[in-house]
Amino acid sequence: MSVKDIGKAVAMTAIALVIINQGKKFLPDSVAKLLG
Repeated sequence: MSVKDIGKAVAMTAIALVIINQGKKFLPDSVAKLLG
């Protein structure tokens, strides 16, 4: 993997974590648990 690919993967992971964390505030607890 090139540095650019690694950077893209890290960015996508960070964005996904933010989306999940934001979603937990609005989703039912059962769904939040499924998301981790």
